[in-house]
Amino acid sequence: MPILSSFLALHPEIDIHCHLSDRNTNLIDNGIDVVIKIGHLPDSGLITKSLGMMRLVYCISPKLLSKHHPIRTPQDLKHYPGIQIALPMTPYFGLTKRNQSKFMLSNWIQTRLVVSTPEAAVSAAIEGTGVTSVFHYQAYDALCQGKLILILSHYESPPLPIHLLFNEKSLLPHRVRLFIDFLQKELSERIRVIGATTSFE
Repeated sequence: MPILSSFLALHPEIDIHCHLSDRNTNLIDNGIDVVIKIGHLPDSGLITKSLGMMRLVYCISPKLLSKHHPIRTPQDLKHYPGIQIALPMTPYFGLTKRNQSKFMLSNWIQTRLVVSTPEAAVSAAIEGTGVTSVFHYQAYDALCQGKLILILSHYESPPLPIHLLFNEKSLLPHRVRLFIDFLQKELSERIRVIGATTSFE
C-alpha cells in the first residue's frame, strides 16, 4: 500500500481501485487495467513484465521457539502447533530439501489455527500461536523487527516469479502507462531489497 500511496501523491488527477484476491482474474471481463501475480504464468496472451522472485518462507516467534525443541529439520515440527492459510491458489506449506524429495508441512505439524489471510497468519505467529508459511514480503516487517525469525531455510521451495500483467492489444491510456512504469520501478526495487535481506534466522 505505501507504493500506491506514493503514486497517488505524485498524481492527484488519478484514482486507483485496488482489489486484493488470490484467485485468477480475467482482466478484460472484469475491466482491470493491471494485475500483479506471484507464480508461474500460463500462456494468456497478456503483456508481462518481470518484477523479480519471491521466497516462500517459514516463520516462528522467538518466544515460541524458546519453549520447545530446536527446529533443524521438518521432523522437528512435530513439537510445534501450526497456522494454516486457507487460500485457493496459494502454494503454502510446501517444503523441499534442495535437490532432494519434497516434504509437506502439513505432514509434520499439527494445525491449530486456520485463517483466511497471510496477514492474520503473521499476526498469530507473532503472538506465538504457531509456525506459519508466508511469502517473504508478507513477514518482512515482523522479521526486521525481530518479532519473527526464519526457520528451515534449506528446505524452502524454489522462489516464485512475480509479474505485472496487462492487456496491450489496444493503446493503453496514459494514466495506465504511468502506473505500470511506476509499479515496475518501485516494486522491482522493493523486491530486490527484501530478497537481499537474509539475516533473520
